[in-house]
Amino acid sequence: MRRDLPRFAALGRFATASALALTLLGCEASSSGPSAPASTPPAMDAAPPPMGGEAPPPAGGTTPAPTERAFESVRANLRFKGAARLREEFARILQLPTDALCTELGQFDCIDDLHQITLGGVEPYKANIFKPFPGIAVGASLAVERVALSACTARIERDAADPARAVYFGDIPLRGGALADVNAPQVDAALTALTREAWLREPTPDDLATLKALYADVLAEGGRTPAFTWAQLVCMTTLTASEALLY
Repeated sequence: MRRDLPRFAALGRFATASALALTLLGCEASSSGPSAPASTPPAMDAAPPPMGGEAPPPAGGTTPAPTERAFESVRANLRFKGAARLREEFARILQLPTDALCTELGQFDCIDDLHQITLGGVEPYKANIFKPFPGIAVGASLAVERVALSACTARIERDAADPARAVYFGDIPLRGGALADVNAPQVDAALTALTREAWLREPTPDDLATLKALYADVLAEGGRTPAFTWAQLVCMTTLTASEALLY
């Protein structure tokens, strides 16, 4: 199977880039915007909340059932994982050495040498950048996608070369360069294992259906190895979802 980038790799971005950019901009706004005004102090005769932080029941009313209570985060503080965390996370999810994730010209590490500052890191020795820039760089989403696509390609190639030791894509039924059946149990198992590692939760039926639906787009574009290209896209989509990039 070839390692060259698919000419329609942008298909994977329709499900990730816009949401990623908006999410990252939202994180920037929440981290750099004005702090929320202090809450109004309770009245002196107000009953203190019980242990655990729950508010007392309203006067003259009834306490709502636990299933009807709205538990909301008081101070949401989602953060972009940044260069170092992303490198370790991608390596863990794909079970690859960190130096095998992405290289430029086969010798320059994509994160350490190229996108360190873009991904929120520092470079005190060469660029005199001692502190990370506030907020999220405009090009962060593209840098993340580049590293994710390269790392996914490396994982898929290794799985294809040695199916007996494959991590995710070794058991997927193929017919030539195509999937024998996109709804095969082996496909669901591969997608479930990948998303579970990336999102730290079980995928929903809608999650699996969305990832499998990418195969129709790949077939519409043509190509000799649609199964390989589909695997690239679903892997990149999974690694660049908000749940994989924020903590």
